[in-house]
Amino acid sequence: MENYVTDLLDRMNYTDDRNMEAGYQSSDTISWKAHREAESLKDAAFIPLLISFLDKEKDKKKRDKAYFALGHLAKNTNDVAALNFLIKQVEKEKDKYIISSLLDRIAALNKPAGTDLHPLLQALKSDKCSYVTVPFKP
Repeated sequence: MENYVTDLLDRMNYTDDRNMEAGYQSSDTISWKAHREAESLKDAAFIPLLISFLDKEKDKKKRDKAYFALGHLAKNTNDVAALNFLIKQVEKEKDKYIISSLLDRIAALNKPAGTDLHPLLQALKSDKCSYVTVPFKP
């Protein structure tokens, strides 16, 4: 199972088949197909594997793809632990593009009553989300 997750993330990051010549179809790339596969994940057993991967991974491109997969998995399974992990990661991440991607993933998730949104509110008040143009008023 861990091999599947690693393989999926590697395929999501694969760029060697991108050919920008006439007739190029991005939907024919390994990465595009892997992203569609990640969007349809439904096996909650992958959640702890992705969380463990994210806790250890230093490469931001790999983390970004893992957040993408985890976000869609959380959406497809309504897993509260995955939701809470993604919310807490907003505090930990430093890269504005990864934070933006995280916020996109979180926005699509059902947030049950009682979900701690404090890390999101703090991020919106801080410089982490200085690129967000929507005014924030608590």
